[in-house]
Amino acid sequence: MPRALAPLLTVLLLFCALGAQPDSQSTGPLPGKPEVARLSRLHEEVRQLTWRMQAETNTAQRTKLIIRLKSKRQELRRAQRKAVFATSPYPAMVEEAIAQLVRRSYPSLKGLRIDLHDVHWEDAYFSSFFAFPLPFKKRTYKIGINLRAFDRDLPEEAMKSILSHELGHTLAYSKRNFFQMFGLVKIFLNPGSLRRFERRADLEAIRRGHARGLIEYRNWVYRNIPAAKIEEKRRTYYAPEEIEALERERLRNPQLFELWLRDPPMTLEQIRRSAGEFQAGRRRSP
Repeated sequence: MPRALAPLLTVLLLFCALGAQPDSQSTGPLPGKPEVARLSRLHEEVRQLTWRMQAETNTAQRTKLIIRLKSKRQELRRAQRKAVFATSPYPAMVEEAIAQLVRRSYPSLKGLRIDLHDVHWEDAYFSSFFAFPLPFKKRTYKIGINLRAFDRDLPEEAMKSILSHELGHTLAYSKRNFFQMFGLVKIFLNPGSLRRFERRADLEAIRRGHARGLIEYRNWVYRNIPAAKIEEKRRTYYAPEEIEALERERLRNPQLFELWLRDPPMTLEQIRRSAGEFQAGRRRSP
């Protein structure tokens, strides 16, 4: 979850409580005649507003037309993205990968509704969130995908591993009741809490055997985000060398992950020290 969205999360949580949906597109059938007609109508409205704005000589009226035109262009872009997402082959591929991960690695998520939607962040390619209308109603969980990832040669194992990370978030959401969901606001507004939240999702993926793919994804994402964002990513999520250390401990002391999920280590040194203390404790045990 990009930190840039943190100030908006309070509003988003309220939208979820009221049944509103983020600006996203769940997977579904290909666009039909109504969608095509809507695109044509929006194109025509933008064309007409552009012509009226250019011809208008009254400053106040011209300003109003500029505002309307900007809004209509945004609506057109959303409709175009919706059509592209619905016709792309990649969402179906991601859905199949999620279904396999649920069957093999996250059986407790079986039966939950997990929809896909598209995202357009410059520094994130996958995300996880949720939406539900009212207390005691069935929730909808959401995984966002940025279609640009597939134009940038995202390796298949890297994709599966980051989806495992996102399902780790879904697992955490599924354990919270309606009122506990509002505690997520504090998590996303506090950098330290956000780091622990994201690293727990990494731990969920690593303990399920996705360390190698997660390393591959982190190296790939460092090459495909602005350079100024890389250090922030390394602070928020486990970096490749930390994942390597965690994987070694998974193979040697898998019980450590129960401890780490409660209190995730924040540095490579903490991983090594915690593992050493755990191993020393096991040797002292009768």
